[in-house]
Amino acid sequence: MTLKITSSDSNVVFDISVSSSPIVSLAPQLFTISPNTGSLIGGTEIIITGLNLKSPSLLQLDGYMGSFNITILTNNGSTITGITNQSDIIGLVNLVITTPHGTNTMAGAFSYII
Repeated sequence: MTLKITSSDSNVVFDISVSSSPIVSLAPQLFTISPNTGSLIGGTEIIITGLNLKSPSLLQLDGYMGSFNITILTNNGSTITGITNQSDIIGLVNLVITTPHGTNTMAGAFSYII
C-alpha cells in the first residue's frame, strides 16, 4: 500500500510505502518429550519435538533442587534425540531450552522415577 500526501501549495510531497509481512518468531517452541518418564540413574533415550531447536546453549531437565543437562545425540532443528543424565530428584521436572533466539520451558514435562 502506498500513501501519498501533498501539501496545499504542492511543494511538499510525501510518498509512504507500507508493506505487511508476517512476523516470524525464531524463539524455541517445545511440543513433546517422549518418553516422559525415566530412571534416576539416567540413561533414558528421549525424543523432544518442537520448532527452532537448533543450536541450544542450554537443554536441561530442571527441578527444584537442581538442573540436569541432557546429552544431545542428534538435532535437526525440530527433533532432538538425547540421553538423560543422573538426577537426585524424584518426580516431575521442567524441560528447558535456550537458543540464541530465546528460552522456552515445558513445565512438568518429565518425571524421574526409581
